[in-house]
Amino acid sequence: MKTYTYKVGILLMAFLVACSKSDKEPQENEPPISIKADYTLLMDQNGVLTTQSLQTSENGMVPKNNDLDFPPFPSTNISYADANSFSFFEVTSDCKGRILRFNFDSGMYQLIETFLNPNACDLNITAIAHDNTHVFLSFIKSEVGKSDSHYVRIINITDVESPVDIEIGLKPISVVPSNGRLFVLTNDDEISDENGISVIDIDGQSIIYEKLIGFNAKKIFKNPEGNIVISYPELHTSLNSMSFEGVYTQYGETLRPSLYSATYNIFDSSGKMYYILGTEDESNDEIPAVYDFQSNLATLYYFENFLSETELTSELNIQTATAIGYDEKNRFILVGYKKRDSNSGGILRLNPSPDFAYIDAIELYGIPMAILVQ
Repeated sequence: MKTYTYKVGILLMAFLVACSKSDKEPQENEPPISIKADYTLLMDQNGVLTTQSLQTSENGMVPKNNDLDFPPFPSTNISYADANSFSFFEVTSDCKGRILRFNFDSGMYQLIETFLNPNACDLNITAIAHDNTHVFLSFIKSEVGKSDSHYVRIINITDVESPVDIEIGLKPISVVPSNGRLFVLTNDDEISDENGISVIDIDGQSIIYEKLIGFNAKKIFKNPEGNIVISYPELHTSLNSMSFEGVYTQYGETLRPSLYSATYNIFDSSGKMYYILGTEDESNDEIPAVYDFQSNLATLYYFENFLSETELTSELNIQTATAIGYDEKNRFILVGYKKRDSNSGGILRLNPSPDFAYIDAIELYGIPMAILVQ
C-alpha cells in the first residue's frame, strides 16, 4: 500500500456547465494545515463488501485497524444510504432475499430476510430504502397471461415476519422515506411512459397522494430539509414532503449536473451536494462533482486537470471515480477511484474550488464505494 503526497495544484476552472479539461501547468501551493480526521470506507473487494479505516497524519492518509464488525455481503446495485446508515439487498441461494442494514456510526447491523412468500427469484426487485424503524422494497411480479403487478413491501424491523405489501398502479423505480411517508417514483411503462409520484403513509400503510410528473424523471432523493428532489436531465423539482408543493429549478442550455447519476450523495452544512456524476457522452466518464443548490452551479473535478499524464496512467493508474466524501473540518474533498485493469483503487484528497489544490493520495486493496468522515 503506497501513499503519495503532492505540494502542487492547479486552478480548477469552474463554469456553469462543468470544469473544462485543461492543459495549464501546475502552480506551487503551500499544503494546507490538516486537522486530524478519521475516514471509514465502504469497499468492494473482489465482489464482496468490506470496510477500511483511514486516519490522517503528518504523512497524509494511513490505514488503521478496522474495528467495525461488517458481515460478509456481496456487492450489489440495489442499495440505499441515509447519512451514515446503509442498506443492501441480495437474492439468496434459497430465493428468500435478505437486506443488510448497517450503521457506520454505531457499528450495529441487522440481517433481514425479506421474502418468504412470494419467491424472491421470481420477482424483479427495483429499489430498497430504510428509516429508523422500517425497511422498504419495491418490486414487480410477473405472471403468465397477466399484466405485471407492482408492489412496495414495508417491513418493521422489530417484526420482520409480518411484512405488508401495498400495490401501486405503475412500475416503481426508486423509493425514499421522509417524515413518516414513503415516496415512490413510478413509470407508466405500458402506455404513456410518463413518470409519477406515489406517496404512502408508512404507519397507515396506505397511499395518500399520487400525481403524474411528466417524462424522463430519473431518480428521487432526500435533501437535508427532508424534502424530495426529483431529478430530470434538464431540471430538478424540490417537493415538500409534507405539503407536496413543488419548486422547479431549470438548468438552462449548457448546465447538466445530472444529479440522478449519483449512487450515494453527501451534503455539507451549506447544502452543497457531493456526488459522482456519470457523463452520457462518448467518454462515459465518472467524475467527482459538487452541486450548489442555492446558486444552481455545478463544479466538476476532472482528473486530467490536476494529475499529469504519468500520474494518471502510470503512477496512480486511475480509470474512473467511484466514491466521494467531504471532510468539512479540513475542507477536503475525498475522491475514491478504481485502477485500470484491476480490482483495486485508492483515495485522493482535494482542496475544493476556488482555492483548488491536490493534497495527497493513498492506494487501497479493493475499490472504494462510499467514504464516510467520522
